[in-house]
Amino acid sequence: MSTRGLAGQLELGDHICAFVDGADEGLDVMTQTVSAGLDAGDKIMLFVESLLPIAVRAGLERSVAASVAARPGQVQVLSGRDAYLPAGRFEPARVIDSLVGHIEQAGRDGYRGLRLVGDMTWALSEPPGVDQLAGYEAQVNQLYMDGRALGVCLYDRRAFPRDLLRELPPSGRTP
Repeated sequence: MSTRGLAGQLELGDHICAFVDGADEGLDVMTQTVSAGLDAGDKIMLFVESLLPIAVRAGLERSVAASVAARPGQVQVLSGRDAYLPAGRFEPARVIDSLVGHIEQAGRDGYRGLRLVGDMTWALSEPPGVDQLAGYEAQVNQLYMDGRALGVCLYDRRAFPRDLLRELPPSGRTP
């Protein structure tokens, strides 16, 4: 699936595994997500790994301009390792619980919904529990079904093994 214009077409309730070619294309998807989220009045969280958070923020400010600062805290750029490996290992249930908390907090903070982008490059270091990644992607679909959030998981097709990419659930809208 081409990532050009992808994020602008997504709606709350969607979850996709997007295959990108490198960090620059991943940043492009993040920029699209932020722009669409700001336009919709959503909270946006980016979990980054291929690029440092400061580089992502700088890229967003160049592309999305002053609107990134429109509402303080509306756009958060965080470490992917902190999000996916809080205990130094990948524990899908723990990550999903954390995502549920972020979704609920976005609602309490008055946002229409939450847009999440996860750069999955952290998995290439093969932390304990990473063998559960494909199953996690299938499980996390349930999280989005109520239409309060959307998720984009970025996989660099040049870096990830083809076998793993084939195991991921098909990209598209959740039922």
